[in-house]
Amino acid sequence: MFIGEAPGKNEDLQGEPFVGAAGKLLNQMLERIGLAREDIYIANILKCRPPGNRDPKPEEIEVCTPWLREQVKAVHPTVLVTMGNFSTKFILQTNTGITRLRGKIHVTWPFRVIPTFHRQPYTIAARSARSSRTSTSSSFCSILTMLARTRKEVSIDSLSM
Repeated sequence: MFIGEAPGKNEDLQGEPFVGAAGKLLNQMLERIGLAREDIYIANILKCRPPGNRDPKPEEIEVCTPWLREQVKAVHPTVLVTMGNFSTKFILQTNTGITRLRGKIHVTWPFRVIPTFHRQPYTIAARSARSSRTSTSSSFCSILTMLARTRKEVSIDSLSM
């Protein structure tokens, strides 16, 4: 399960997360690790785009996260990929920023959490397309590794987000 910050303009218009160029590049990164868009679930902390595409306010996060909790319970993921500062801080219940947290796998029962920059999936894809079609990001390799290790061991009953 991938968790972003909030829908952008295109996402708001189409009612689907990560569409357009960003979605295409995310799909390419998933394909490189043997996954398809249909294999993952994408949610956002906020369910609608903040005015002017500004950062989410704490009260907006508080209002929207009950829906996110229900999505997580329904999807029953073993791995959460947090895309950006706001989703990472919420899921890991920390004030530490994404720059310090990314690049590591965090265990918060019952999940393995892989924080990435919000724009990382498509930034890496664009860079990768220029240099080498075979290179993948360490974050996406971590996703594949964690999926392989955790498919059978998680109980959603202990969800305490």
